[in-house]
Amino acid sequence: MRGSARAPQYAAAKYGILGITKSYAQAFAPTVRVNTFAPGFIETEMLLIRADWKSGRREDMIAKTPMGRIPGPAELAGTALFLATDDAAHMTGAYLNADGGFNMIGA
Repeated sequence: MRGSARAPQYAAAKYGILGITKSYAQAFAPTVRVNTFAPGFIETEMLLIRADWKSGRREDMIAKTPMGRIPGPAELAGTALFLATDDAAHMTGAYLNADGGFNMIGA
């Protein structure tokens, strides 16, 4: 939910996801709920092999994340599952951050 000087196309795509989520939520309610969640950095195999990740970016991102760690994919499965269950029955058009607090810095 912030801009990206390193990858403006990535930031634009994220904002596009937010817009399409809200648009489809309005179009399909009340029959279909449309939500999304925004994970922060996830330690996948692709991330772990990146040169910048190996040379200090990982530590920088951890320092900027209030939860103090970068999760693996399994830790975020519960967020996706929550949105798919009746526990989220009255949610639609939501964009749920699951980023360890990374995007609240500076708020």
